[in-house]
Amino acid sequence: MEIHKKSNTRLFAQLTEQELSSYRLSFETLCPDGERTRAVLADILAHAENTLGWRVPPQSRVAVDVLPAENGSCIFLFTAVLKVKKRYRIRRDACTRLCTLRNSDDFLALYGILRHKLLKNAEISLFKTEQAHYVGIFQFRTPFEATAAGALLSEFGETRAADVRICRYYAEHAISLPPPKP
Repeated sequence: MEIHKKSNTRLFAQLTEQELSSYRLSFETLCPDGERTRAVLADILAHAENTLGWRVPPQSRVAVDVLPAENGSCIFLFTAVLKVKKRYRIRRDACTRLCTLRNSDDFLALYGILRHKLLKNAEISLFKTEQAHYVGIFQFRTPFEATAAGALLSEFGETRAADVRICRYYAEHAISLPPPKP
């Protein structure tokens, strides 16, 4: 068995006709689901690990290309392909703003302006967290209203767009505070 490490993700191996016949295989009889084929591939990888220290990188899968060579031998090219984790974008709601306040003075100042004309049409939910922070969730009818009110809210605390999961988290894990009466 001739074996070469091409890189950390590629391995080249060549088996002679005699080595293949010891597994009762030839190029024509190799198949992806065959037990003998899997045994050959496992032996090649074990030999690569023992002699060259080449291992399949964690969180990857291996693609194997097999080519016929002269005198009935076969060339095996192993390529480790990193499994790509799917990343999902968190959709921020363009009409929802989350305002985080660090202390009660900021909260009281914000509470005092909740009747401001920019906030008048918003659906407001107020919460107190376990870390003694105050959070206001403001749901507006249009993104334009949310953007205009975002500048006002940023004067009192850290303001950002929020999604449904953030709103749900605070509703489940924080103490709900009553909004001012109209």
